[in-house]
Amino acid sequence: MASIPGTPTRVLLVVGATRPDLTSQVSNQGILPAYADKFAQRLHDAEIAATVSPTEAHADLERLGEEFALAVLTNGLPDWQRGKLAASDLDSYFNAVVTSFDVGAHKPDPEPFREVERRIDADGYAMIGDSDDDVDGAEAAGWESLHYDGGRLGDVPAALDWI
Repeated sequence: MASIPGTPTRVLLVVGATRPDLTSQVSNQGILPAYADKFAQRLHDAEIAATVSPTEAHADLERLGEEFALAVLTNGLPDWQRGKLAASDLDSYFNAVVTSFDVGAHKPDPEPFREVERRIDADGYAMIGDSDDDVDGAEAAGWESLHYDGGRLGDVPAALDWI
């Protein structure tokens, strides 16, 4: 990859920025403004290219989708998260994709969880998350929650029966 003129050796990005904010942050780190958007796009492309889903993700999500409506609820940037799902061919398994930016509030705030409820009508809701914000937000919204440790998603139905 060719270097971009004016590129600093370190770039500090605030997680949860919108694309215009990301471009502004990159520019504020010393990258010439004319190259800031191009650099932000390279970061976006690298993030998507580095996304790897577990081999069994497709089978696990298909199985879960037979029993549950599935949604993605993330604090990540909308185009980045949707791009990662599409690049992994996982997007078709989900009935809804909600980012905190769509809602204007980040997990653990219960508002993103309420948006999922508005998009998917169900008798009950459960969050499978890998962070305290996921679990705390789910509990604040009155949802069941499971802390995902990187194991098989296929084990989720039994875990949901347990809770």
